[in-house]
Amino acid sequence: MRGLVLYYVLSLGGILLAGALVGDERMAVNAEAGIFIGLTLLWSLRRRRDVAPVLRTIGLGPVGYGLVTVGALVSYAAAEALSSGLSRLLGIPEPTLREQFGGPGASLAWLLLLVAVEPAVFEEIAFRGVIQGGLARAFGRREALWASAILFAVIHLNPVTLPFLLLLGLYMGLLREKTGSLYPGMLAHFGHNGLLVVADHLGFDLL
Repeated sequence: MRGLVLYYVLSLGGILLAGALVGDERMAVNAEAGIFIGLTLLWSLRRRRDVAPVLRTIGLGPVGYGLVTVGALVSYAAAEALSSGLSRLLGIPEPTLREQFGGPGASLAWLLLLVAVEPAVFEEIAFRGVIQGGLARAFGRREALWASAILFAVIHLNPVTLPFLLLLGLYMGLLREKTGSLYPGMLAHFGHNGLLVVADHLGFDLL
């Protein structure tokens, strides 16, 4: 349990520290991603009994993965509606993904790699593998599901998207719980974030 707490504190602290110390926004994002990936790889090796079993199985058949893909479309639409509504209600401007992660010179391929591929792989290993798996053994599956979803939402440090990220974390945690695999959650995560990136690149606003 102490190891999981240390992992989360180091990850969150590293992200905050990189954001505070690195002046260039794009370099700060790269540093944050590097810290998180490095810590996740280290802890997934330390806690491989929680991670290895959910990486060995595919979890679903073609129809199941098709439904997960459709679910990514639904989650994208819900995220856009909820974040836009909260942004207007709270009077908080909603920056574009390019402004947050890449700057004006960032290519679509780079944004997809940083915003869709990296989180889909490493956030699923971190939150649904290392954290949810470890907490399930310590406290039970239901408690682990909720705790991992809350920690997932908090680490993004965005009050506007926090309610939806909590729901998204619960959804991907349930995928892990019901299928015994991380791959359905990885696909859902990639599809959701990938749609956000492409819509942002095309200037598409759902509302």
